[in-house]
Amino acid sequence: MNSGKDDLDIYKIEENQSNEQYFFDNNTIRQLADLAAGCTACLCTPSVGEALINSGRRDVFVFDTDGRLVNLYPEGQFWLYDLQRGLHSHASDANTKELIARFQHQFNTVIFDPPFSTDIAIVARNINAFLTWEYNEGNSVYVAYPRAGLDKLNELLMEYGIYGQEHPNIEINYVNPPEHYKPGAKKKISLLWFKRV
Repeated sequence: MNSGKDDLDIYKIEENQSNEQYFFDNNTIRQLADLAAGCTACLCTPSVGEALINSGRRDVFVFDTDGRLVNLYPEGQFWLYDLQRGLHSHASDANTKELIARFQHQFNTVIFDPPFSTDIAIVARNINAFLTWEYNEGNSVYVAYPRAGLDKLNELLMEYGIYGQEHPNIEINYVNPPEHYKPGAKKKISLLWFKRV
């Protein structure tokens, strides 16, 4: 898949780092896009979603809080999304009700890059809410997250029958990485790989 930086419109938008928005580099986008099988949710990963949609995929949906992105995607493939009031919530507003009705437990693949300050329980609830209930060896959630959070996420996801591990072959890199996670820093962002068991 060709996902060069010059080919993606998302790079024309300035990262909003005050909201922990960091765009993946080209190689990371390509590798994550190659993981997308079946109906795919790109949750806080608009660059991966754009690359997949540009390749002709119509079973890819992008969920992000940044309204500046809405015009980068065909109608119906981008949804404004709040991690706090998402598919896992009981919020009664019309947008959340529509999201739940259309998308809860509908995805074979979820590619997720949550802001690292997001409460880890909210991250876990979103993982469960997007992933299909159907057991299939290929159904997976891929989360770019600090490696140190894997044990806690596994503990929280156990009640949903979901278990994860660090992906052995993919390294996560950003165009402008967060200061504490730059290459060579002590903290590491890993690709965590979750499945229903």
